[in-house]
Amino acid sequence: MTRSLTFVVSVFWFFLLIPLGALATEGALGRAITGAQVVSFAGMVPPEPGLNMQLAYLGYRGEISGDIDVPIAGLTALDLEATFDLMSLSGMYVWDTGAGKWNFASLVTVPVVHVTAHANLQLEPIGLENDDRKGGLFDAFFAPVIAGRHFDETRHLSLALYIYAP
Repeated sequence: MTRSLTFVVSVFWFFLLIPLGALATEGALGRAITGAQVVSFAGMVPPEPGLNMQLAYLGYRGEISGDIDVPIAGLTALDLEATFDLMSLSGMYVWDTGAGKWNFASLVTVPVVHVTAHANLQLEPIGLENDDRKGGLFDAFFAPVIAGRHFDETRHLSLALYIYAP
């Protein structure tokens, strides 16, 4: 093999194997939280210029019980119960761009989270119970520019670059 072909193959394998180390999420919680995207003005920039504030709450409670084994941190848990509470404050400033089909905004969101979990752990041959709680600031994010396109009164499009600040 020539040196350039060896280099190309090495780079290919390097980029192919990078995702293998990225299997975890902070606090066992990924970015997409069901229902979190259902907010006022989702998918559009409000046409009126000025400051818009939103206080939002999102809560989940769930359990997995019975004979279902749930893998957690290399152990097997039975009867897992968890709650998730998230309160977020968002501020969106819509820039005064005048009348037209395009308008622009900036957004900042600061979420606070509280997560609890209770599980019965099976470490053969003994069983243990474990509780865990975590709370505080979650991943804040901002969008320095949101571009809104208004096709008519009911059809809109928004394009944004969201930057997360863990």
